Amino acid sequence: MPDYLIRPYAREDREAAIGLIDELNNHEAEMGARRRTDRLAAIDCVDDDTRKSAVDGGQIVLEAEGRVVGYCAYRHTKAPPFLPGAFSPEIYIENLVVARSARSRGYGQALLEAIEGIAREAGATRVTLQVVPGNTLALKAYERAGFTPAAIEMERPVRTASEKPA
Repeated sequence: MPDYLIRPYAREDREAAIGLIDELNNHEAEMGARRRTDRLAAIDCVDDDTRKSAVDGGQIVLEAEGRVVGYCAYRHTKAPPFLPGAFSPEIYIENLVVARSARSRGYGQALLEAIEGIAREAGATRVTLQVVPGNTLALKAYERAGFTPAAIEMERPVRTASEKPA
């Protein structure tokens, strides 16, 4: 029997989720990702997850060691038209985080398995997510769970009219 419980997110989990997202934002900022690291950013993220979940998704938490140590928010989406199986149902993971103090215990893998079960029940054909470049811990965890790279997302700030291309 596992030493953890995965269950739907409840209103009482909000502070724990905010703490976990705050930890994630700071972790990704340390790797060079553009992330707000103030507490309000974490509050905004959890509130955004909750709004999206109310429309087309959900949130789950993982309890262990007498507290919430894992959080995942997801949305039901459709595969884009350029992919085989266009418009087939899929699950997109908005946020997934395990507390730094609880990592390397299989909790992230357990959350991913729970999401796969949700996807299976929904008739989804795949689960997708994004990873910050340089987050090797997350990349390895996702690869262990069977994820493979599907795209590279790139960005560039919009130049002002007076800036010339290099």
